[in-house]
Amino acid sequence: MRPHFLFPLILTFVLGACGSTSELKKPEARGWSPYPSLAFAIDSLLPDTLFPPSNAGILIHSLTRNEPLYSLNSDLLFTPASNQKLFTAATVLDLLGPGFQLRTECFVAGDSSLVIRGGGDPLLRTADIDSIARRLSGALTADRTWSLAADISLFDSIQWGRGWMWDDDPGDYVMRISPLSVNGNAVRTILFPANSGVNATRTEVIPPTSYVHVDNGVRIWERNDDSLIVSRTAVNDREEIALRGSIERKTKSVDISVINPVAYWLTLLGEALDHYGIKTSIEQTPRVVPDGIEPVWTRTGSLDSAIVTMMKQSDNLSAEVLFRLAGQVKTGRPGSTKGGAMAVKNSLSGFGIDTSAVLIADGSGVSRYNLVSAATLVDLLEGVSQRPDLAGLFESSLPVAGVDGTLRSRMKGTAAEGNLRAKTGTASGLSSLTGYVRTADGELLCFSILMGQYAGKATPYRNVQDAIGALLASMRRRNF
Repeated sequence: MRPHFLFPLILTFVLGACGSTSELKKPEARGWSPYPSLAFAIDSLLPDTLFPPSNAGILIHSLTRNEPLYSLNSDLLFTPASNQKLFTAATVLDLLGPGFQLRTECFVAGDSSLVIRGGGDPLLRTADIDSIARRLSGALTADRTWSLAADISLFDSIQWGRGWMWDDDPGDYVMRISPLSVNGNAVRTILFPANSGVNATRTEVIPPTSYVHVDNGVRIWERNDDSLIVSRTAVNDREEIALRGSIERKTKSVDISVINPVAYWLTLLGEALDHYGIKTSIEQTPRVVPDGIEPVWTRTGSLDSAIVTMMKQSDNLSAEVLFRLAGQVKTGRPGSTKGGAMAVKNSLSGFGIDTSAVLIADGSGVSRYNLVSAATLVDLLEGVSQRPDLAGLFESSLPVAGVDGTLRSRMKGTAAEGNLRAKTGTASGLSSLTGYVRTADGELLCFSILMGQYAGKATPYRNVQDAIGALLASMRRRNF
């Protein structure tokens, strides 16, 4: 592993003849490099209008030459936002291995019960539920009403992440977490303005389902006064979404997390089975399928696909489900935040990383409790690159600058386009970018750029990250 570089704050004490005073000198955003011209080039991209008052932690390391190239506050701890997903991806690949299957199993229990056991597949959609129903309809008789139940014993009962903020709810990015998930555990409500002159809207829910009922009290304002307020309430196996406030006279969609993803899943299955002539009712209490019973049908999902979705789209549900799944495999107990953190730290230790310098609160980076340094993230990238069994999928899962995922619109028209692969991270006052890039000489670099403690928009900070990425991609050794 490469050495760490710590740049402490320097305090200058000025002693006067008649007493003593002290003055705190603010550090400049100046990094270290064995190549002064490279340090100058990167430092010049860090405008003093941004740094300070905000902070930046940066480390750039050559994997080809095993050489540190640039460091600025590289051991300073930041909240990483979605860069946390790098830990989750490396851990599940290390612990479960590429090719691991996520199994959704269907069991017939007794004479008229159908139990669905969740295996942690975060990518199921309504079309998959319909496919499951079509397969099951051939194994179920139509002369009775089947009771639908869920076995969700793979995870514990805590459905939210540690340190998640209450006022983010009911956003779809802070969805409930379950081993039985569908549609990101969210629904989309579309509001359509009524005919011109009518101060009202109509709504449409996707997917169309009896699980949700929309209480629409939204009004139209001709002026720009978008103040939509969303709340929801669970009632038995149904959910009511209340929409209030006002919107402009144009179509608007809002994605809303559901309170009970298991009831949502079973309702969609029941509606699909009804389409195939099988009558159902929903059982509220979860079940645990006894050992020794064979499933009548199993739907298998790919861990590889879940990792790619998690990284390219920065999908929080995939991250949290895989985080808990890693904990379940590691501890042998129902998947939990505590177990997931234990699994991550165990894998990081295997990569030679000092886990005392990391705080793991969740798998997605939504939590403000997570803490990590640029040095630790670069250590992770370096460690994964030395594992041929992991490196290929890990690196290919990262968004590509100017091409796909969360980097599809960034660094276009630069040497980084189609070259730089990195995980983005964004939250209020936080922006990060960590990944790999090849220089103009073909040298492979890994880097981490963590920025935080700013009050405005993320755009100028992303622009700095993009400029550094483009600089690295166009770099030639002979120039420094």
